[in-house]
Amino acid sequence: MEEYWENLSFVGKSKFVLSVVIGTMTVVLATLNWTEIQVHLIFWKPTIPLSLIILGAVVGGYAISYVFAYRKFKSKDGEIDVMKAHTAKTKELELQLESMQHQLELQRERSKNTEMELERIKNVPARESNEEQ
Repeated sequence: MEEYWENLSFVGKSKFVLSVVIGTMTVVLATLNWTEIQVHLIFWKPTIPLSLIILGAVVGGYAISYVFAYRKFKSKDGEIDVMKAHTAKTKELELQLESMQHQLELQRERSKNTEMELERIKNVPARESNEEQ
């Protein structure tokens, strides 16, 4: 529990404390109001303890907020998936770029070696003709 608490931001800690306070107050209010009342539904008038109505309202409120939060996080999950795909594509392109740079370096090295070889070949006949004279 300590690790959970330490990892929470200030806003997260505030929400947690507020939730505990509201939950405690709801339980106290429900136990103090255990009297039964008649609830007028469309075609039915049941007699229900007031505490159950209070608890039902709180649970319903949390359920509605959970649904809206779930939809929000679900859309964020979609954005995260898109970003992961872009990141994977970027890494793939970076690897291709590194490979192409390596191939370019190899080509430059080969070109340099070829130029040196051509220069050496050009100098060999000149030396032989100098030696003959």
